[in-house]
Amino acid sequence: MGHKSPYPAGHGEVGDFSDVVHQNNESLNAFVFNILQDMAATEDVVQETFLALWLNWDRMDFNLSVRNFIYVTARNFAYRHLRTRKRFNNNIPAIPGEEQISAWIIQEEAIRLLKDAIEKLPGRTAEVIRLSLEGMPQEKIAEQMNVSVANIKKLKAIGIVKLKNTMGPVFSMIAYITHF
Repeated sequence: MGHKSPYPAGHGEVGDFSDVVHQNNESLNAFVFNILQDMAATEDVVQETFLALWLNWDRMDFNLSVRNFIYVTARNFAYRHLRTRKRFNNNIPAIPGEEQISAWIIQEEAIRLLKDAIEKLPGRTAEVIRLSLEGMPQEKIAEQMNVSVANIKKLKAIGIVKLKNTMGPVFSMIAYITHF
C-alpha cells in the first residue's frame, strides 16, 4: 500500500515479506552464527530480526536496501546478545569488528547469489554443481546419480560455463570465496 516494493508486481505485502524471509533466511542464519557461535541463540536473533522487519514493514523505504536493514538489525541483536551473555559468563566469543562483519555479509550474499543461479540450471547440472559445492567427490556423485564420472565432469563443466555466463565477473569472486 503506498510503498514501492522491489519485488515483481502482483505480490501482496505479506507475499513480499515472506519472499524476503525465504530469500534471506539461510544466509542470515549463517551470518549470525558466525558472530554468536551458538545455534539456539542464532535462531532467536534471526527470528527477532524478521520480527523487527515485519513491525517496520509499512515504514520501510524500498528504494534503500532491505537486506541492509536485515543485516544491520541482525548484527545489532547479535551484539546485544553477546553483551548480555558476557555479563553472566566471560567465556564468550569476542565481538567481531566491522571489517569481519562486512566480509561475512559479502560472503553470505555471494553464496546466496550462487545458489539462486544454480537453481536456474537444468536439473542434473544443478544437482552436480550443488553436490560438488558440498565437497562430494566426482566418483561419489557419479555413483549417487548412476552415471559415469565422465558424464559428471561434462555436466560440471557445462554448469560452470553457464554460471560464468549468467553471473559474469561475480562468479570468479564467488568461486574464490566458496573454494569452488
